[in-house]
Amino acid sequence: MHLNERLREILSRAEDLVDKSTHYKGKVETIEYMRDKMTPEQFKGYLIGNVYKYLDRHNKKQVDNPYEDLNKGFVYYVWLLDTMISSEGKHIC
Repeated sequence: MHLNERLREILSRAEDLVDKSTHYKGKVETIEYMRDKMTPEQFKGYLIGNVYKYLDRHNKKQVDNPYEDLNKGFVYYVWLLDTMISSEGKHIC
């Protein structure tokens, strides 16, 4: 499997952890609520904070899946990249 395919697979599974978490059962996804209520700079800060949070705690929590927090951090990192690219009108490559 190529790296791009593997990253897409990881991202898809990781997004399910963040987007479809069973303990958040509101009508609106939290990420969309935050994006709507914050300025673009505040939202970027929120995403960066979550990247740091999940990277920092990935080896501190005792969970069944040791990759769970790394996956969550990855999702927030991808969302951050997407937000920055969209707001600046730039391309990654």
